[in-house]
Amino acid sequence: MTPFKGASIDENAFSALVADLIEAGVDGIVTAGLAGEGSTLSEAERERLVALAVEASGGRCPVVAASGSNATGQTIAWSLAARRAGADALLITVPYYNRPSQHGILLHFTAIAEVVDLPILVHDMPDRTGVALDPQTISKLAGVNGIAGFVGKPATLAAVNGRTTVLGADDGDVPAAHFTGCGGGLSLLANLLPRTVRLLHFACGRGDLAQARAVQNRLQPLLDAARGEPEPTLVKAALSCLREDFDGRPRLPLIRPSPDSLLQIELLLAELASFEATLPQALAASRGERRP
Repeated sequence: MTPFKGASIDENAFSALVADLIEAGVDGIVTAGLAGEGSTLSEAERERLVALAVEASGGRCPVVAASGSNATGQTIAWSLAARRAGADALLITVPYYNRPSQHGILLHFTAIAEVVDLPILVHDMPDRTGVALDPQTISKLAGVNGIAGFVGKPATLAAVNGRTTVLGADDGDVPAAHFTGCGGGLSLLANLLPRTVRLLHFACGRGDLAQARAVQNRLQPLLDAARGEPEPTLVKAALSCLREDFDGRPRLPLIRPSPDSLLQIELLLAELASFEATLPQALAASRGERRP
């Protein structure tokens, strides 16, 4: 998530969040994605977030820069800027708003991969972009040099057929994603409850259905509440309740959640935060097992 201080990024709060997430055991940091309000950030802010994340990570985990736009040239520019700032990989969404053809999407990603020598994760989220990858396009993209994997709904990414990495894109679908071939996922909730989300992935990775269901059921009320407000506003407000250094106000056109939603999240947080605090010792025994 991207904390703001007035009209600027709160760099100290961002760096502290990155460091704490890595300490909690996350496998990677994504900057300027949906959780980070990337659509409201300038090119300079995007590049700065990558540099801050790289510095805070200290090489302990990869930094993935979300650099997609609805124009191929702009995406290349943002991707090159991310590379200059030290990003290890790119998360690039299918172009949005103009709803290109499948062939146009293929040419878009091919053009980027030819210019930017970083691994690319193709992010398929048709509910936001207005266009979905079809199986033929996915299969062709999987063969493009530089395309390292896909992020999206497991059912739509079956065309990869084991040839590359597939990650889930929804905290509510983690068990289903793992059991249909995903090796992990992007997580909004991991900003708030990194150990709990990590435990969920570990349980799924080792096929522990009982523990996976138990953790998912614990998270479900929070997931339901978060869906009642534009992402990531409710989780960002919740994070400000747990971190004194973190301002939970989003950047316009996003606004803070309604008073009713805020009250609901405060009631949910007490139990979830207590559970999160019990996890470091439990997760220590899980190290060395299949990681998400």
